[in-house]
Amino acid sequence: MSELRPVRVWDIVLSAVLVLALLAATLTALSIGIFLPMASDGCGQGCNIGQIEVGVILALALPIVAALAAIVITIVFLVKRRLAFWVPLAGIGGVVVGLLIGAALVMTAIPNFF
Repeated sequence: MSELRPVRVWDIVLSAVLVLALLAATLTALSIGIFLPMASDGCGQGCNIGQIEVGVILALALPIVAALAAIVITIVFLVKRRLAFWVPLAGIGGVVVGLLIGAALVMTAIPNFF
């Protein structure tokens, strides 16, 4: 039978605070992503509407997937008494990267965006 690792109270508290920060980052990313279709307002006939739709869907879905995965992995690590504080930090990075991927798709679908 294996020994249990010691409980690290600081890791539990820090992980909980970082999960709340992860949720705040996810809500912020979603509020930014919801307005991405407005980038096509000045578009004429040259926009790729399908690519804009895919970009918006990715900008909304990827942050949610990254946040849910990070929360589940954090809980599993805490139950197994492994260091877990870094998982929500990685999740925040995943949220940002997911939003940037979707936004990049939207921006590249609009000619002369830059």
